[in-house]
Amino acid sequence: MGSSYGEFVKYPRTPHLFGSRGTDDDKHLGEPESSRFLADVSLIVEEKLDGTNVGIHFTGQGAMVLQCRGHLITEGMDPQYDLFKQWGAVKRPVLEDRLSDRFILFGEWLYVTIREPAEHLLQEGACSKQ
Repeated sequence: MGSSYGEFVKYPRTPHLFGSRGTDDDKHLGEPESSRFLADVSLIVEEKLDGTNVGIHFTGQGAMVLQCRGHLITEGMDPQYDLFKQWGAVKRPVLEDRLSDRFILFGEWLYVTIREPAEHLLQEGACSKQ
């Protein structure tokens, strides 16, 4: 679980395996750590969906707290969070029932979509075939 600051619980960092790229402030595993991690029989590999990191939890007083990786979600932030707040309001009864004030739900909010067919992007050079 991430670090807690009052009503804010920081999204946990995902480590990068040895040899993968990332930024200097990312957590990077060394070669021995990466080997042990990959050899673990409980390892499950999933596709990464690239959105914005969000979290939802409830305080002991019943307030719903919405957050993105580094902050609480407040008015006037990026428009993608307006839809997240609306979604949270609609799903609140189910979320509150499941999470109560004991758990925090972290996930990816997928707001932006590519509206161009992949073939068009390849022709335009926007991405490369692997």
